Amino acid sequence: MIEGSRLSGFGGCNRYTGQVAEKSPGAIVVGPLAATKMACAAPAMELESRFLAAMSRLTRYSFVNGRLVLSTIEGGAPQELMFERGAR
Repeated sequence: MIEGSRLSGFGGCNRYTGQVAEKSPGAIVVGPLAATKMACAAPAMELESRFLAAMSRLTRYSFVNGRLVLSTIEGGAPQELMFERGAR
C-alpha cells in the first residue's frame, strides 16, 4: 500500500514499511525497507527475502490490464513484479 510517501505491505511472513518517491511519471525510488522479524519455514523466508530485496531496487511502475507492474534491473536484465487487486 502507498500512502503519500510511505510504502507498506506484507511479504508473506513479515510486514514491511519504507519511503517511496516518484521522481517522474512512472519512475520511483524506494528508500530502505524495515520489516518485522517473524520466523517462517525456510522456503517462505527465502522467497520473502528475495521479494523484499527486489522491492528495495525498484525503478519503475506501470499499470497493465488493471495490474500494477513494478520493475527493476537485475544483472542487466529487466525484472518485473506483477500485482492484482484481490477480492475485498
